[in-house]
Amino acid sequence: MNTRDELRQTYCEFFAIDPNKVRDDQVEAFFEKHSSTNFGALQNGYIEMAQLNRQITNDFSSCEAECEAHLLERF
Repeated sequence: MNTRDELRQTYCEFFAIDPNKVRDDQVEAFFEKHSSTNFGALQNGYIEMAQLNRQITNDFSSCEAECEAHLLERF
């Protein structure tokens, strides 16, 4: 079971809200209303995508640097 702090953190990250600007009753009402939604799976999906994006960025950063160097040589 998620603790109140975990729910607040998830809510604030999802909506990009400062945790100090949200009340507990707002968070509780949201999760009660959307209790059938599997936020854990959604959260895990975002984590997986972040890891994939990081890998893609790492794989292509040297290629991008090479292209930039080539362009700077030409101009």
